[in-house]
Amino acid sequence: MLANVVMQTGYSLYQKKALEITGFNEWTAAYYNNILTIPTIIIVLLAVNELPGVMAFDLLGDPAFGCVVLWSGVCGFLISLSIFWAINKTSPATFSVVGSLNKLPMTVLGSYLYDTPFTTLGGISAFVSLAGGVVFSATKFF
Repeated sequence: MLANVVMQTGYSLYQKKALEITGFNEWTAAYYNNILTIPTIIIVLLAVNELPGVMAFDLLGDPAFGCVVLWSGVCGFLISLSIFWAINKTSPATFSVVGSLNKLPMTVLGSYLYDTPFTTLGGISAFVSLAGGVVFSATKFF
């Protein structure tokens, strides 16, 4: 968790400074962030020779599949927008701690949905994560 928080805080500090330098608002930053991923996706698609598999996909021409892909893209853009909004409105440390703590309910939900037993080590790590969030919140509040 420490490495995650350190790396995410560094990224958040960089993003916050980049937003200040460029003068971009959240919408513009999210737009450019998503546009700049397109060349990366194309390069990886070609590098691993995945293009023939994508072109041979049966549902590629199905309008319902196209709607689902479009909705997925809209959701991705909205997630990117919310990330830039959160970076702009909070401190990088708060953003990274919240980013780490949101994994806790996902872990519990995944354990329940996939009928995976919750181990002692998993319980300890969940408790440490939760305790870290409580300590961080307490220091921010007081």
